[in-house]
Amino acid sequence: MSSSAPSDPSSSKPRFSVVIPVFNEEECLEQLNQRMISVMDSMGESFEIIYVNDGSRDRSTDILDAFSAADERVRVIHFTRNFGQHPAVYAGFDHVRGEIIATLDADLQNPPEEIPKLVEALMAGGHDVVAGVRSHRHDSILRTLPSRFVNWMVGKLTGVPLRDYGCLLRVYRREVIEMLLKCEERTKYFTALISWLGVDIAEVDVEHAPRAGGESKYHFLKLVSMNFDLLTGYSIFPIQMISLGGILFASLGICFSIFFLALGLVYYDNDTWWILLGFSCGFFLFGLLFMALGFIGEYIGRIMIEVKDRPYYLIRKGGRTPDQVGAPE
Repeated sequence: MSSSAPSDPSSSKPRFSVVIPVFNEEECLEQLNQRMISVMDSMGESFEIIYVNDGSRDRSTDILDAFSAADERVRVIHFTRNFGQHPAVYAGFDHVRGEIIATLDADLQNPPEEIPKLVEALMAGGHDVVAGVRSHRHDSILRTLPSRFVNWMVGKLTGVPLRDYGCLLRVYRREVIEMLLKCEERTKYFTALISWLGVDIAEVDVEHAPRAGGESKYHFLKLVSMNFDLLTGYSIFPIQMISLGGILFASLGICFSIFFLALGLVYYDNDTWWILLGFSCGFFLFGLLFMALGFIGEYIGRIMIEVKDRPYYLIRKGGRTPDQVGAPE
């Protein structure tokens, strides 16, 4: 549900849109809004700021409504409850009208003043997406270590080795957002999806500041949960590893069986080889079990891929951004 809309929906579309998810950030919002408007005004082109209130339970709702009432360039979307950062960003993407879309967190750890730098890199390099890389992070080790693991894992899964997948400070061309919105899967990790689209992504170092107030909403257990969603939602690699492990165990079982059988034929008076032969047969059966689980998992993984309903192919027309899609997978 939205509490505000532009005063004239038929007016010309803004050049820039900024999407900011908000969850219990009352301590930061006044400073954030002032700095955002100042930065966007300094760029000299039309803009809109879309705050997505992700079920805040503090004063954030009233503060955001006041921003919207005072400035028609500020729009607010209120969720009925807390759905999470990624759904909030996607809700913003559903409502943006600008040609260049920026995203950032509401806690001011991503300084709004860095947005012009990203826009300049986007335009100068002809890129489709420019992502911020947080330099000199002001986070605890419980945030930075999982973040490094996520960066490594997503890079392996997508084949696009970005340095900082967790930084929300980014700018996108509208064509990329339209492609993202065509992906129908339930769990959407938009950095991985952007990599899957095959668009041109560049990275720019940006400042990272301490929180302006409040506490981080990404606690350790939530980060672990997000990593599992990422691993299971964007790859069947774990299933394939089980299959490969089963093949390895089964192969070792066959080799051990042959070896111990030959050993028993040479030393036929030694009863120990029966035990070793039984062990090797058990090794082989254990491998077969893992192989069976892996093959079942492969079928389940293919079902997972099918129900995502992603486009089956993307066609480029005149640029580097895919702008046509084929039938769903």
